[in-house]
Amino acid sequence: MNDKLTFHFGTDGVRGVIDTEFTEFLVAVLAESTIRYWSRRYGLRRVLVSFDARRKSKDFAYIAASVAVNHGLDVVTVNKPTPTPAAAWYGFRFGFDLVIQITASHNPSIYNGFKVITSRGSPVQEEDTEEIERLYNEEWHDINKSVNTIELRPIPTVDPAPEYINYVYESVTKMFRPRSRFKVIIDPIYATSIGYTSEVMRRLGMEVTEIHDNYDPSFGGRDPNPEPQNIPELIQEVTLVSTTSAFHMMVTQTG
Repeated sequence: MNDKLTFHFGTDGVRGVIDTEFTEFLVAVLAESTIRYWSRRYGLRRVLVSFDARRKSKDFAYIAASVAVNHGLDVVTVNKPTPTPAAAWYGFRFGFDLVIQITASHNPSIYNGFKVITSRGSPVQEEDTEEIERLYNEEWHDINKSVNTIELRPIPTVDPAPEYINYVYESVTKMFRPRSRFKVIIDPIYATSIGYTSEVMRRLGMEVTEIHDNYDPSFGGRDPNPEPQNIPELIQEVTLVSTTSAFHMMVTQTG
């Protein structure tokens, strides 16, 4: 039997260093505690589990999804790294009661995390995370025992990208339609937004170049923050383009 864990939901989830602080067992405990609380407090039938491009994110998501399946819930996972806003919107749009996102947002690549999103597509409230922590502290022995015996099962998948991209494009064009064709350079920093912003811009008639458009759990050896030291290639590309023509720069970020 595993010992009692100590965890705390911060401003946007539980995070830790992969394999030392943030482990498969912790993910299972977080999923079990969250599902028990959500089922009792709000009712729970459908769960969407999403993940980013970090190391082990897909594996962690599969564990969380399996915990939910073992509760008899209708569970779907995304089929590729997905930005948090896309997962949150998809969960809201298609009637999921709960979204679990495996991500550490803009933290360095050694971190990963567990984020809870409501049926409204909004971050979970502090009062709910406090209750999830309290529930685990009261039921930790049974929760630990339960996740030690979970059965990993096949989980159906979905791709939120097409629906979400359509939604963003339609939302933009309801407000305005660009009259000029700009050159747009996009750097998703090897992360979840690959193919999202670039596709919206192409549909808007922009001439798009997307760099660093392959998933890399280490984010090219940099922090996944759009700060100057992390995007030298983008700055170089913009500088080159700006000497010959008008441009618009777009930097997208991790989930």
